[in-house]
Amino acid sequence: MNPVHDGVYMLEDDNCPDALQGQFHQWQARLREQGLGQFLGARIAMGALGEAGLAVHAGVGTPLAAHCRQTLTDLMPHVREALRLMIETDRRADENAMLRHVMDRIQFALAICDDAGKVQIANPAARGLLEGLVVRLPGMADAEWRLIEGLRPLLLSGSPGAMRWRNGDREVLLHAVALPRFALERYAIAGERRAFALALADAGGPPPPSPADLRAFFALTPSEADLLARLCGGDDVATFAQARGVSIHTARTQLKQVMAKTRASRQADLIRLALASPSHLFGRSN
Repeated sequence: MNPVHDGVYMLEDDNCPDALQGQFHQWQARLREQGLGQFLGARIAMGALGEAGLAVHAGVGTPLAAHCRQTLTDLMPHVREALRLMIETDRRADENAMLRHVMDRIQFALAICDDAGKVQIANPAARGLLEGLVVRLPGMADAEWRLIEGLRPLLLSGSPGAMRWRNGDREVLLHAVALPRFALERYAIAGERRAFALALADAGGPPPPSPADLRAFFALTPSEADLLARLCGGDDVATFAQARGVSIHTARTQLKQVMAKTRASRQADLIRLALASPSHLFGRSN
């Protein structure tokens, strides 16, 4: 279908707006130096995007062909649509790059695959958990994987849900959610395929937040952040004191300081707060 043919404005040697006369004569002089003579331009509105323009020039001393005006008039709606598509493509590319960057920074394991099990995107956290759950596609790059045969029918069934999968000496928890149709082209998945977002986790539990992340998020001292990280990892105050070579009294004083800064009333609340906080979501310590 041809685009709407409207709003084409012509600009030519003998019909130049007064506001452009000064600049126009300068342009003509420069163009003549390049062997270009008679000028005919066309402009078309692009709404919030401004205007699009296209021009043709004849050689010096040679008139433009009679059909140039009509050709430009007919061409401009197509130029407008092509530019709109280019701008939209660039916008989507920038958006996709931003989404991929965010996925790569997220410390939680996320991946996207189609219903054939081909992994389209996997962030660094997911790649480690996917080892053993995928096979390399023949002739493809290392980053292009397909879920193993036994996993695909279970995970990518008509009603995908949570499941456990033994991967060597490690058990992986997986959850698949069908993506809506609008997400298919966003992730470069063919329109006729179904797409799924995969969340993965080590059944043994995630690693505790790093001291650097906790320090940045809660404004703790290095020692206080180390204490909180160890508590999140299952250690108690006495173990922390022994590891740091400080007295139990000093360790308990530091714990009180941490609880005051985080406004936690109990140690259990403190640990729950640290684990629930987004302090380590993007891995700022990296």
